[in-house]
Amino acid sequence: MKKSFILPLIFLMVLIVSNCYGMTVTVNPNPAMANQPVTFNVSTQWDTAYSPLTVTVSYGDSKTETELCTNSPCNVNFTHVYKSAGIYLVTVSASCPYSCWIQSPNPVTLSVRVNGSVQIKPTPQFIYAPRDRTIKKTITYYFSSNSDTGTLVSDRGVFYINGKAVLTIPNRLKVTLSGGRGSVTEDLPIQATLTRWAEKYDSNQIVYKRFFRNNFMQQTAEVRVILTTEATSELYIKSIKLYFNNGKAEITVPRKYEGLNTYAQIDYAGSGVLIGYWEVDGRILSHVHRHITFGRSLVLETPSVPKLPTFEEGYHTVRFVIKNPKQDIKFPKAIYYVTSGLVEKPKVIKLLEPKNRGSLEYNAFEFKWKKLSGVNYYTLVVRRMGNAANVLVAVTKRNSYKLSKKLLMEKFDPAETYEWMVYGFDANDRLVGQSEKWVFRFRVQAYVPNEIIIYAKNEELIKVIQDRFRLVLLKKAALRTVKTTAYLFRVDGDVQKVIGKISSTFPSVSVQTNNLYSGLMEPMQALQNVSKVYNLPFVHKNFTGRGVRVAIIDTGVDVQHVDLRNRIASVKNFVTSDYKPEVHGTAVAGIIAASKNHLGIVGIAPEVSLLVLRACKEDNLESICTSFAIAQAIDQAITDDVKIVNMSFGTLQKDVLVESLIKSGFSKGIIFLAPVGNSIWQKKPMFPASLPQVLSVAGRDYTGAWYPSSDLARKADLCVLSKNILATFPGNKYNFVSGTSFASAVASGLVSLAVQKGKLDIDNISKTFEPFSFEVTCPR
Repeated sequence: MKKSFILPLIFLMVLIVSNCYGMTVTVNPNPAMANQPVTFNVSTQWDTAYSPLTVTVSYGDSKTETELCTNSPCNVNFTHVYKSAGIYLVTVSASCPYSCWIQSPNPVTLSVRVNGSVQIKPTPQFIYAPRDRTIKKTITYYFSSNSDTGTLVSDRGVFYINGKAVLTIPNRLKVTLSGGRGSVTEDLPIQATLTRWAEKYDSNQIVYKRFFRNNFMQQTAEVRVILTTEATSELYIKSIKLYFNNGKAEITVPRKYEGLNTYAQIDYAGSGVLIGYWEVDGRILSHVHRHITFGRSLVLETPSVPKLPTFEEGYHTVRFVIKNPKQDIKFPKAIYYVTSGLVEKPKVIKLLEPKNRGSLEYNAFEFKWKKLSGVNYYTLVVRRMGNAANVLVAVTKRNSYKLSKKLLMEKFDPAETYEWMVYGFDANDRLVGQSEKWVFRFRVQAYVPNEIIIYAKNEELIKVIQDRFRLVLLKKAALRTVKTTAYLFRVDGDVQKVIGKISSTFPSVSVQTNNLYSGLMEPMQALQNVSKVYNLPFVHKNFTGRGVRVAIIDTGVDVQHVDLRNRIASVKNFVTSDYKPEVHGTAVAGIIAASKNHLGIVGIAPEVSLLVLRACKEDNLESICTSFAIAQAIDQAITDDVKIVNMSFGTLQKDVLVESLIKSGFSKGIIFLAPVGNSIWQKKPMFPASLPQVLSVAGRDYTGAWYPSSDLARKADLCVLSKNILATFPGNKYNFVSGTSFASAVASGLVSLAVQKGKLDIDNISKTFEPFSFEVTCPR
């Protein structure tokens, strides 16, 4: 009995003293990410299940977790989320929860690396900076991280152009995150030297980068800097000039004179809100609050109420003070002297041209008035009807002022009505003469006077119409592609009335004016490297336009020009005058197709075949075309089976005859291109660019600025280089040209390359040029 009692007791004691012999820990993932689950797998094993084990994990961030193991071996998974990035020392231990004699496993210690991710949003993300002028912009970097805390540092910022570092900003930035959020602000100087770097690398887009980092996370912030023309930058005042009615900053007026005005000519760039006030002798006369959206110069006038005070004799000082945008310039003064003399009524200056309530062609013209005795100089003032702001103020000693076409297009909207008057001043700057106000406007319609076009298939009906309305036949042309004949007649009397009578009497025939079209050209004097912008040396290794037939409907081309003579396939003349080489057509031909002969320039598509169709003639470098000639030229192009027709001309009115021929050619797969126009006042593209069957072309310059305006460019299909393009001129010469006429030529050349490649999607034309990396997109 005694033995049987002792043996089990000895056996029990052996079980108790046997201890657990190991513990392993695995972590997944490691490294981990902040705010993402981390799994700890703990595996323990001991010799007996007499006593359970308590497994405890200390995560290293002041958090612990415990699980009870009752069986051996035991696998326990712990899941933990670290809120912040860092390196955490984790300790895993196991112990007997009750009083027992077994030895606990040795603790396991390991480190867990927790990385963070951070997103940075700079505000603003885009900066539009004017060329050749240093500006300072405030950038705020907003941080969003999955790590609750942390500090990130950026030692410097760097400007990059085409991937090359060009300028370093050494300012150190530091941000401390709280709750995963943070921000830091930088005053960034955008220096004028960036313009030179941009020109060197032929780019108008610059990237400014900031690299923020710590040991556990990093991110790059990017701000795009776009060098703009002055028109698209923020409002910036360049200069202010003050003058009175006499065009000068000094004037003498009699006491109680009511006709005194002061003008502030403000030269500016960009757009924004102008806030300022008129000041006389240190006292505010009136406030100005005006939003400026476009232009280079603005003229403001002192108000009619209250007027400039002239009741007190002596010198008086006028200033226009600008409060916004903030300026470093000194505000100029204008001084008027009030005499004690009586007011003398100015003599009448008689106006001559343009006639009162007259209509003018939208072209260069001259203001004229009768010379007045005692006048030393005249001041011409032109305003929009019903608008106090001056459109034009000109000082001249002559009794006339010639308005150039360039100034006309900059200052005058053809859809507006204008009033004009003239002031006369003596040698002492006293007002001695003044005209009444005259009004003029522009004629929107443009057609050949006393000419109409009738087109019909029935020749006998045409003869009946000719006899009834006493029409004189000038010319007729068979238009084979639309199976009709066009007749050009001379008429007596009002063209529109004759057309109305014919249309109502013979509704089956089509009758219209012989519309005038103009080439949209603007001569310039500086280089635009088309070859470099479109990377033509590389493109020409594979695509040159070979096998593509392009028709040019334009003025005469110099077919003997050394850069063109091998590109001309045929020449047709649809103008009554003898064929001759002219500037516009020769320039268009060279831009499209100048041969790669190492002699002059290289065209965009130097191996296309050109069909020269002269439908326009030049008058003082301005190309003029008519409906009748253009219709014949389009008909010829369709008959000759060309692929592309370049029409570098436009008119303000629709032309049914020309439209019908374009539709006919379009249905046969011909691609027509035409310019939208050159006037900043246009609300829509000119005809024929306005037709859906025509690819309309607007311009841009090497800075990326839209031409003639961003509003018109939005309505175009293609936007390509249009300013300062080197082109062929008659007589083996070369010169620089600008205008959407030549943008159309550039686009025709680019389309020729795409046609040769066999990839052309008219409905998504921009996508067509993606393989070439040509930038042809327009603003939307």
